[in-house]
Amino acid sequence: MLKTLLISLSFFLLVSYELHAQEAGSTANKTEESKAEESKEDEENKKESESDDKIYKNEVSVNAFLLFYSTIELNYERLISQKSAIGLTAGYGYAHELLNNSRAMYYWAVHPYYRFYFGKKKAASGFFLEANTGVLKESYVDDEEVVHPDSDKQDTHFFMNEGLAYGAGAALGYKRVVLKRFIAEICYGLGKNFNNNTTYSRVGVKIGSRF
Repeated sequence: MLKTLLISLSFFLLVSYELHAQEAGSTANKTEESKAEESKEDEENKKESESDDKIYKNEVSVNAFLLFYSTIELNYERLISQKSAIGLTAGYGYAHELLNNSRAMYYWAVHPYYRFYFGKKKAASGFFLEANTGVLKESYVDDEEVVHPDSDKQDTHFFMNEGLAYGAGAALGYKRVVLKRFIAEICYGLGKNFNNNTTYSRVGVKIGSRF
């Protein structure tokens, strides 16, 4: 009888130990799985946070407004801080009525520029001030006063000049950034053409993207 009790007690203790070991192993596995899931969630949250904080520093755009004046103007801009950027605008066309006075036609124009932005919500956005220079290939009408020796009458002769022109100017505008990748911009400014004492304009309604 005693022997039977001892065997039963031993069997009961062995089964209890096995069950406890299985529960402990299951708990450990669940803890490891939980840690793995938490780690995965942390990595995903970190990636999302990094994506949210990412600033796209390169920008390309096209001047939609000048297309109505038979002029193609493309723009590249590089952000150098939250508040400033440098860029280059290149245009080709015959928009003399808009880009200068009626006496000149620009075949192409290149404008390097620097901008300072006043917006606070997003990088390089909001109102801005721009300083620019210009290199222009132009054809313009010049005039010359001619006095006839026989009659002492004075006439004005007009003739065409063509060549490179250089200038500098300033502009102001506003840029809106949508979904961190897309931009819309309006700007207006004037510059001085040093070659023939005329002015050039910086007029734009631009749309583009950052990358």
